[in-house]
Amino acid sequence: MWQKDKVYLIRINSKVKKNSFSLLLLITFIFQNISFAQTELDDEPKNPLEKFAIVSDAIPYEIELMVNHLKKQELTHEQLEVFITRSRQINNDLKSISKKDLMFLLKSETYKGILTNQYLNLKNKLQVSSNLYTNAKQKLKTHNLIYSNFSTWIMEALLKDLSPFTADNFINKYQSVKRSDTKGLIRARKLLKIIKYNAPMLESFLTLTPERFNKLSTDIIIDIFDRISKKSYYFLTYQGKLSKVDENILFSIPEIDLSVKEKELINDKTLDEESQDRVIEANKDIESIEADDMSGVSEKIDNIVE
Repeated sequence: MWQKDKVYLIRINSKVKKNSFSLLLLITFIFQNISFAQTELDDEPKNPLEKFAIVSDAIPYEIELMVNHLKKQELTHEQLEVFITRSRQINNDLKSISKKDLMFLLKSETYKGILTNQYLNLKNKLQVSSNLYTNAKQKLKTHNLIYSNFSTWIMEALLKDLSPFTADNFINKYQSVKRSDTKGLIRARKLLKIIKYNAPMLESFLTLTPERFNKLSTDIIIDIFDRISKKSYYFLTYQGKLSKVDENILFSIPEIDLSVKEKELINDKTLDEESQDRVIEANKDIESIEADDMSGVSEKIDNIVE
């Protein structure tokens, strides 16, 4: 009897040991897979612009917003090529100009790039009203966690431009101002100017999803850096007429393998051909670089140089 019980106990103990061993294997397997998964996550390619940094204190806040936006968005290979190439050109062209000239160029091209870029319907017939203003403001608030800081900054600036005309409902009656109302006519002309440049962006904001609007912001940023690069060649070519400062780069640009030579980038032009194009464009812009000539772009550009 005792012997049978002993055998039975041994069998029970064997089962316990066997189950314990299986459980140990299972736990080990789980932790190994968790560790492997974590390693895979750690090895995932990071945003190629993660180490792209602004190193000059002469860079305006708008440029900082744009760079941070690109760091958090998914870029196409072509967009990355353009951004890196143009940033290198800007570094080379603008490292010896005064802070005042630098701020003027970066700010003016930024605002022009936002309000008159190729991705907007510049001939839209959007009727700006108090309801449209309210809807835009509510949409921005509802999806504030989705919109990037740059996208939010654009819309807050546009809504701020319209805000003074909403308090007394002037935004709904500016088209019916009487000719005898001199102050009303002046105010109406000011509002019309704002609407002319703000309406295309407002239309895009109201018709696009937050995610798509962020993509639009990415396209606009790439365009802005392209515009700045083309204008920066003017400063490089004619910097003898400008007040110089100690040479200092604007951006710290990480080494990124673009898998193609720089000369094969934009429009399949060589760098020499691009340089010739930039010289031609720079010569055309010699007289148009003055602040007064940009007064028709927006109320913001009128006040860039204070």
